[in-house]
Amino acid sequence: MPDRAWKFGAVLSLLVGLMLAGLAPAASTEQARRAAASLAISPGADYVGGQAVVFSGNIGATGERRVHLQLNAGYSGEVWGDVEGFSAPTAANGDFRFVFPAPAMHGIRYRVASGRLATPFVTFDAHSQDLTVTPVGVPLVDVPFDLTVDTTPTLARRPDTIGLKPVVGRRLTLQKRVTPTQWKELDTTQVGPLGLAEFTVTEPVAGVHVYRVVAENYFEDGNQIGWFPSFPTYVEVRSGKRRTQSEPEPAPVTETTTLPRTATTSSRTTASQTFRWGVSLFDFAWVFGESLSAKPHRGSVLKGSWVEYIDGGGRVSSHNGGLYFDSKRVNKPGPGDFGTTMATMQGNARPYGRWEVRLRPRSYETGAQDYIVRAELVPENAGDYDCGAHNITMGEMTAHGRSILVGVNSGDRRWTYRKTLGSDTNNVHFTLATEVARGHITWFVNGKPVATVATPKAVSDLPMTLRLSLVGDGDREMNDTDILSDWQRGFSLLRGDKVTNGHQMESGSYQAGC
Repeated sequence: MPDRAWKFGAVLSLLVGLMLAGLAPAASTEQARRAAASLAISPGADYVGGQAVVFSGNIGATGERRVHLQLNAGYSGEVWGDVEGFSAPTAANGDFRFVFPAPAMHGIRYRVASGRLATPFVTFDAHSQDLTVTPVGVPLVDVPFDLTVDTTPTLARRPDTIGLKPVVGRRLTLQKRVTPTQWKELDTTQVGPLGLAEFTVTEPVAGVHVYRVVAENYFEDGNQIGWFPSFPTYVEVRSGKRRTQSEPEPAPVTETTTLPRTATTSSRTTASQTFRWGVSLFDFAWVFGESLSAKPHRGSVLKGSWVEYIDGGGRVSSHNGGLYFDSKRVNKPGPGDFGTTMATMQGNARPYGRWEVRLRPRSYETGAQDYIVRAELVPENAGDYDCGAHNITMGEMTAHGRSILVGVNSGDRRWTYRKTLGSDTNNVHFTLATEVARGHITWFVNGKPVATVATPKAVSDLPMTLRLSLVGDGDREMNDTDILSDWQRGFSLLRGDKVTNGHQMESGSYQAGC
């Protein structure tokens, strides 16, 4: 995935035409030329993040020149930031035409600019990728059965998938879960004209088998659409005869208590801004619908990717410009929320530095047990994991809780601090950051230091990496929950202020978790 990073620069001064009598003819002519500025995109709708979009129009003035893209995220007023690394030429009459990937976020605005010239903006509202996998009939041992795949499904409570168009010919891979981190490839096929496909499977052993289908990277004809997985599909393969028509169907699902959604609130204050940490080493921003194996969106050390851990019915994917963890297919009350869903960054670890993430937990139920939502730093090398004895908890919460736990394990010792909140965390965005130096660790919530442990004994000196988790309790049914993490960033200790004035933590004992 080529780096299509942007930065929010200085505010572009917008020229306001003065319609006053007595203006010089040259000014009127310039206004008329700017009034002709235009921008259109094709397709105008029904695209996904990373899909090739044609930008065409006129910059509003004659003469050949270079134009570039500017972006506005909607929450920053009229501040427009340049999309770095991209420009295109105009024709002599000011016309332009170029191809650029569609952003994955909803409500993002783009315009074309050159110096003081700028076109009207176009608002992007990408559809979300998705696909469903459905077993046909009652699978039996040693009898071939089919798994049907729909890459343009109509999904309950998912208006962002309405209007999906099939990417005919895109490769689909059928996988079977071997371990929570390993999927075995069974077969491949392609998306058909109606967005459908089918796999045939034969299982020699009775029991529950777990499958998924991955829509692979689609990088043809200017597209940059990252690979995307289905949810795990649990299929019970039976021994013996098929169910007869006289046998009853399984009982319908009974919904549990629904929790009304709270209004989304956000804190956009970050520790990296407050304490001047400088340019990020890596920044996963999921702008164009990148896959988990894509490199960071921007940064000075552009390496690293994410590895899934899924032992239940959840999924990790990119969604609306973020990394998305979901406990089951449909966000609503009812069974199917079980197991743990995690993603761990690999390939860009370091023993000291700063890490920062922005995330929002959200839950639709209150009738069962809450998932634990956790951001942490863990040793990248599995041989150093030592049953969690070196993990650093950047922030741990539950969707219906009113506090955030931070802490660090060091051998048989543990330091923790719980920050109490004024309301629960459901559907609220938080920025969590941790600074790890040789002699101290400091934790930040929404840009403010909340805790510090100032002893080298708490620092493992091991290369550490980010891990985000939706932690369940084995096969126990949990409250339906999802996490959206807008971005994940890393910074060095070479710039900005080192902070040691958080709440001083006391240590306690730690017992290994395995």
